[in-house]
Amino acid sequence: MNMFRASKVENIECENQAKFVQERILATEEKLASLCTVFGTYFQKICRLRDAGDDIASTVFKYGTEEVINKTVKINLVKFAESMATIGDLGESRISVIEQNVVKPFLQYSTLCRNAKNEVRNLLSAKENELSRRRHLIKIKAETELSKAAAESSQVQRALEEHIEIFERKKILDIKTILMEFVMSELRFHAEALEVYTEAYRSLMEINVDSDFQ
Repeated sequence: MNMFRASKVENIECENQAKFVQERILATEEKLASLCTVFGTYFQKICRLRDAGDDIASTVFKYGTEEVINKTVKINLVKFAESMATIGDLGESRISVIEQNVVKPFLQYSTLCRNAKNEVRNLLSAKENELSRRRHLIKIKAETELSKAAAESSQVQRALEEHIEIFERKKILDIKTILMEFVMSELRFHAEALEVYTEAYRSLMEINVDSDFQ
């Protein structure tokens, strides 16, 4: 009877552990889905911003090339438009990095979490099978086989523990890596954009109102 009770206690412990693991995976799935959504929205908005910047560049360029009276306006609007086009190129690179290194990795967590939950279910099923086998062996007092079954049951238990540890470590590392990729991408874009906008500002400063009225 003591061995039956021990088996029952072990089964409860296993179920509690499996429940904890499944809850952690579910929480990760929900939180990373939220991150995927907000970064997906951010991605879409910077795509639209890039497109709007391209529209500004083409419109200002058209104005500059068609201007025939105001010479400094003509020259410097073209320069300004070229700067805006460069900003668009930088924006394209920014978009590509965010899509590949931020949005897609977060998106993949839907599959990763689904696979993790399936793996936990498989391990729990294996654990339950081993416990059932042990209960049967206890009844028939097959001690050699019982020891073997106990060892196999412990292996399943350790596999479950290792599974959640690997999953948690990967999650933490991925979140750190993905968000660092995002920050570095934004830093590069804004640092380079600042230089280009400075050139655009200088071009506008070169527009000479008095000269264009002579």
